[in-house]
Amino acid sequence: MANKILERISYITDLMRGKGLSVSLLVYRSDEAHSIGYYRLLGLIDDCKVYIMEFISDKGLVKYSYTLLLRDIVMVRYDNAPHHPNITTHPHHKHIMGRIEPLEDSSIEKFLEEIENLVSENCSK
Repeated sequence: MANKILERISYITDLMRGKGLSVSLLVYRSDEAHSIGYYRLLGLIDDCKVYIMEFISDKGLVKYSYTLLLRDIVMVRYDNAPHHPNITTHPHHKHIMGRIEPLEDSSIEKFLEEIENLVSENCSK
């Protein structure tokens, strides 16, 4: 599918802007068809930063990390780094204020839904 990554970036950018975030594309690398590659987005709102990183191959989403920082402190992060084999949803897991928990739904939509209240309570004017 041509432009798969560009379509994904556009979709996630729209979701983030819908949550009141100002969004910038930090890194973008892909093949000629824009179907295999890597990107990183930054969403800003006051003292909060939301980083979205995904690596997409011809088989779909391979690696991801979605992070909410409040004044450079990790509030919530979803990722699939394979370093917590004891988690029932391994390799998918989430970090919440230093705790590691299983992650049943690793979608970007779920992440943005989960952080919405944190952003409105801690980050918005």
